[in-house]
This record gives sequence, structure tokens and C-alpha cells, in this order.
Amino acid sequence: MSKVENREKGIVMKKAACVLAIVCAVMIVSAGAFAAEAKFAVVDLQKVLELSDAGIKAQKEMASKIDSAGTDVEKEGEALLRMKEELENEAALLSAEAYADKVRAYENEYLEFQRKYEDYEYELYLMESELINTVMDDVVELIGEMGQKEGYSVVLESRVSGVLYVDDSIDITDEVIEALNKK
Repeated sequence: MSKVENREKGIVMKKAACVLAIVCAVMIVSAGAFAAEAKFAVVDLQKVLELSDAGIKAQKEMASKIDSAGTDVEKEGEALLRMKEELENEAALLSAEAYADKVRAYENEYLEFQRKYEDYEYELYLMESELINTVMDDVVELIGEMGQKEGYSVVLESRVSGVLYVDDSIDITDEVIEALNKK
């Protein structure tokens, strides 16, 4: 490379460095301006579900439905255990064919019980999801209203958004619970 080429390359590099410095300065200034205008808040939605009147009501409703449906499943499970005990006690007294018939009957009852239990668990899951979603729809709507009213740029969920530290001054969980309870 000749001295002229090196010199031209140096000038181009200096110009590029100047442009890069200007771009960086603009980004820093604009980021500072955004940070000065931005207002952040966090909400612990789990705490809202656990402590708000609507969340407590949903939990009680869920517990009531679990108790009533669980009693039926529990009774069927106990009947199945009695059937198994009878089968074990009668094993020596029955012929091979009669014993095989009772084993098949027990296995069919057991499979039916498993199916009912899985259906019961799935119904509970759907019921819980529906109750939580109903409460969460109200909470999200309320947070949106509060965010607009208070001028928040961003409201984050404190447990799942990857927030590792939050100053208590931007945690609006208690205010959300209070507003939800008034609704």
C-alpha cells in the first residue's frame, strides 16, 4: 500500500469514527430523555389472586367444588379397594374360571375408575382456569386503566417477567388489590 492509500484509508476511518461517535451520542441523549419520561410499575399477580376479594372468592368456590366432586371419587375409590380385598380373600375358594371372571371385572372397574379420575382432574383444571381467567381479565383491565390514569409507560408482572429487583416505590400490587376490591 502506498502512503497516499494509507492516508486516504486513515481519513475514511476518522470520518467513520466521527459518524459512529455522533450516532452513539444521539442514542445516549435520546435514551436519557426516554428514561426521564418513562414511568414503570410492577404488579405481583399471584399476590393479587391470593389477597383480593375476587381471588379469595374464586379460591373458595374452587375448594367447594373440589370437596363435593372429590367425595364421589373418594367413594368410588373405596368401593374399588373393597372389591380388590374381596377378590384376594376369595381367591382360594373360587375356581380358576370364576376367579378369572372376577379379576376381569375388577380390572374393568379399575380402568373405569382411572378414566373417571382423569376426567375429574381435567374438569378441576378447566374450572380453575376459568375462575382464574375471569379474575385475571378484571385485573388486567384494571391495571390498564390504572396505567393510563397514572401515566405508566410500562407495567410488568413481577414474578414472570424476569424482574430480579424492584424498588418498593414502583410496586403497585397493593393499589391494584385495593382498587379491585372496590370494583
